[in-house]
Amino acid sequence: MSTGARSTNWTERGTRIVATNHASSASSIRSIAAILLVGVLLLAPRLGAQSLWLDEALTITPAVTATSLDDLVHRVRAMDTQPPASHLVLYALSDHSPHSEFFYRLPSFVALEVGLAVLFLAVRRLWGPSVALVATAIAQLSPFLAFYGAEARNYSLWFMLIATSALAAVHWIDAVRTRSPSRWTWALALALSNALGLWTHLFHLFVILAEGVVLVCVALAEPPGRRAQPLAILAAAETLTVLLFAPWLFVVMHAASEGTAGVGWTRPFGLGSLAYYLFAAHFGSSLGPDLRSLHAHPLSQLAGTYAVSLGLAGAAIAVTLVVYALLVRDALWRPERRWELLALVVWPVCALAGPVAYGWLKSFPLHPRHLMIVWPLLPIVLALGLTRYPRMRPLLAATLLLQLVALGNLLFDGRYAKDDERGAVRYAEQHSTAPGYVIGDVASLYVTRLEGRPKGFVDFPLGTHDVWLVDNRTWEEQSQRTRAQLKIRMRAMGMRYDGGIANFRGIVLRHWTSARS
Repeated sequence: MSTGARSTNWTERGTRIVATNHASSASSIRSIAAILLVGVLLLAPRLGAQSLWLDEALTITPAVTATSLDDLVHRVRAMDTQPPASHLVLYALSDHSPHSEFFYRLPSFVALEVGLAVLFLAVRRLWGPSVALVATAIAQLSPFLAFYGAEARNYSLWFMLIATSALAAVHWIDAVRTRSPSRWTWALALALSNALGLWTHLFHLFVILAEGVVLVCVALAEPPGRRAQPLAILAAAETLTVLLFAPWLFVVMHAASEGTAGVGWTRPFGLGSLAYYLFAAHFGSSLGPDLRSLHAHPLSQLAGTYAVSLGLAGAAIAVTLVVYALLVRDALWRPERRWELLALVVWPVCALAGPVAYGWLKSFPLHPRHLMIVWPLLPIVLALGLTRYPRMRPLLAATLLLQLVALGNLLFDGRYAKDDERGAVRYAEQHSTAPGYVIGDVASLYVTRLEGRPKGFVDFPLGTHDVWLVDNRTWEEQSQRTRAQLKIRMRAMGMRYDGGIANFRGIVLRHWTSARS
């Protein structure tokens, strides 16, 4: 297929879809509003239902304790491994909203819903309003995405910026193809969204690399005399992205020179990880084994205990892979769809290559959330399958029904909820005599009368009456070390172990006291 033919096909695609968009814009607005309303009704009431947990504390604690922007940067570098965009959002709101789980998580939820609206616009630009609405509805009901929409972390914000970057890239491509002056405007939007993405998560670098490959391919597909300007615009946009992110680069390089940067633990990367990523992308961690079981038990035991749910999950993933293979086949065989190879193959391969290589070479504990860069492809594939392959619809409907089961588990089944450190701390305060301490991941955010300290703290002053340990994540070396160190310290202080209380989800609340019974 010639360069001229490729250009004509893309232009015809853009003209056809834009015309369709104008014709159905009112209907689309009502439909997307209804989808977002479903998200509000399902997720908003759950924002304050669960306790905070360790990962959220990495964002919340610096934001609510910092006394200035400079102090915030220092606290973020001491506690977290990511740039401070999400911390800055909470810091800016901390003096204007209550300090509660609901308001800590509200910015993530808002970012999620905005990201879904932007995803709709990007998919509509490529495949039309019908596919866009179906893909957005699938994404709204995703347990994977819902988990991060109800978590006070950076991942919903990152999702929003990934979608925004994709939308800017698609508009830039259409502007280049039609020689519109707006190509400069969309290049600026691309640079700004990617800079903010880097300020939110360092792995946004892989978004930029994958996007760069796609956009260079588009620019090179232009006739020889029209390639130079698009390439120059792209180079200018990437340069602006680097300049906007440069301040944090200096912070990171300075921290690295002091040996304080990076994740403090590793995990060997294996082929089994890829299967888990596919599972998590579909069902999060709320189908079959919960997160505690996934960490604490070997795969062979999980496969036996949760044979039915994992078997159904495997079948659902197979359906998705079959649909994906059909889409790629059609893109290869049908000239009018060949452009889809950029979205279906080039983008995910280039985006995944970096994280997977990094995880394999560095034993980096690559988590499904780090692959948010390609996650939007899942609802797009499912939506395209539903609209294009009638024979696959029953199987795809069953896949989506299983996703809904996982979403229901996430929202309403306590087995899949976060550890109840909030309840444990409240119990400790009700059953203590000051001075006393609660040692835990987020204890400092919940104590009102006692002192809250992170795990590893053992410098208790003389006269301490009660010490409580929120003992969770028992499979981690840090938790095991905390218990051992605390036992030694309590023995040295002559404090008596008063037993453990297992009434709180995921936790044994251990108590030492100086009182003599």
